[in-house]
Amino acid sequence: MSGESVVERLCSIPVDFHKQQNVSAVRLMERSGYLETPEVLTVENLKPYLARHRDLIDRWIQWSEDQRSHPAWVFGRGQAGYFLYCIPANGEDYVFDDGCQACAEFIIRVVRQWAQFAKP
Repeated sequence: MSGESVVERLCSIPVDFHKQQNVSAVRLMERSGYLETPEVLTVENLKPYLARHRDLIDRWIQWSEDQRSHPAWVFGRGQAGYFLYCIPANGEDYVFDDGCQACAEFIIRVVRQWAQFAKP
């Protein structure tokens, strides 16, 4: 699977999750090809895709708001821009002007978290 295809599949997880209601986020991540090519999970690769599909930023914000597990990364939009932090607090607390950058950073963190639960 190409790097572009992996990026597309990873960025689209919130959309695919709602379309395929019987498939977990971890399973969607596994199907993306990420585990075979983890090197594609970079801000430099995700950001251009998100810039072309800006609606995905709102989908990831909604994903963040719908989370009910801990630890969890939180991603949203506030008065100062886009924010990213972890619950429980781990000292990483970020504010971004660029929604694509913030969303890419969020995706990287949650995908790496999900990868811990992937089948070997």
